[in-house]
Amino acid sequence: MDDTHCAATVLYIGENRDGSRESICIKVNEVYVLPQDPAWMISKIYALQGAAYHVLFVVHPSLHFPMDAVNAITKTSVAMAHPLFQALHPHTTYSLALNNAVLESAESVVNNNAQGTRFDPLTGNAYNLKLLFGAGYTGLTGDTYTNGYPAFDYLKPAMYRPCPNQAMADYSFDSAYGRWLADYYNEAFLPFATKIADHILRDQNLNDYRTRWARYNHTHVLGFPTEKDIHDRDVFAAALAVFMWDTSVAHGGDHYSFSYDVEVVEKCLRIRIPPPQTPQDSPVIEGHLFTGDDMARAAICQNMFFEPSVITPSLAETQYAFTTSELQLAAQQFHIDLRNVDSTAAGHLMPLLPRDKEKFGDKAPCGHYKNTIPQSIQY
Repeated sequence: MDDTHCAATVLYIGENRDGSRESICIKVNEVYVLPQDPAWMISKIYALQGAAYHVLFVVHPSLHFPMDAVNAITKTSVAMAHPLFQALHPHTTYSLALNNAVLESAESVVNNNAQGTRFDPLTGNAYNLKLLFGAGYTGLTGDTYTNGYPAFDYLKPAMYRPCPNQAMADYSFDSAYGRWLADYYNEAFLPFATKIADHILRDQNLNDYRTRWARYNHTHVLGFPTEKDIHDRDVFAAALAVFMWDTSVAHGGDHYSFSYDVEVVEKCLRIRIPPPQTPQDSPVIEGHLFTGDDMARAAICQNMFFEPSVITPSLAETQYAFTTSELQLAAQQFHIDLRNVDSTAAGHLMPLLPRDKEKFGDKAPCGHYKNTIPQSIQY
């Protein structure tokens, strides 16, 4: 877009002996800027912009679109009376229509004339933004990108992992948010999915659907297990858990964090000052970074697209149409496990249930139902 700018940035973070971390250098294009340099402030602005676009168009789409294949294949290849269908179906509602609207609707922020709308706050056009979608899925590897971005892998969702091996290192991050994601996955979804997998594997009459489901999904989704791999109980359980967790906790939590932990002005989606050419470039002049129109568009977009807006039933209210007492009891325990994780979660992270404002203060949009963990990808 005319009169707006973007730049490739690399942020270098140092860890002190006490475990605290701080930014020690920012590379903007080919310029290295240190905290004492006059260009440090504008360099931080460009690092924030890069982080925002990375979250919006590289990370977040991988929570949406790969799951569309699993969603559609489950609905079209698995019998409705099958426990596999019954487990995943509540987490599929709204998603296919929503994701199609994101890609194709004239009202989407990634349509061909988004900047002709009143709510588009972005710098790039639809084509270039969708290239980022592809980069997040296929990855950036090879000679061109020697320090590239890892490809999407269905069985390696991003969360905290203690002591990850080399294969998992690119998909692990240690933070309160990463641990929140991992706690829900490991302490609620995976135990629930393991019980479902055990039940299905014990009944030969159920296994043809499971094998076919894996075959089709492996064809269309990077990293999805093969029909041979899916015979392993732990692999099958992980395949179930990832889908249920991704479409509820991971997707909802990403919206919540991006909306409420990062202010509109901190997203820096449009920048009106060029990136620094040297570390000694003049400091930023207040009021020149963005226009009022830029901020108005960003605020409208935040309200329309970024903020959570759960549709009833939420994850906490999800019911499964299981027909055996074994799986009905498993679902009951799943809800107990969800509440146990929520009870220990930090107050600034997305709640399972609306939280008491007297305890958490006005900081928390967590007092509102619309901000609780959704059942499926609804926004």
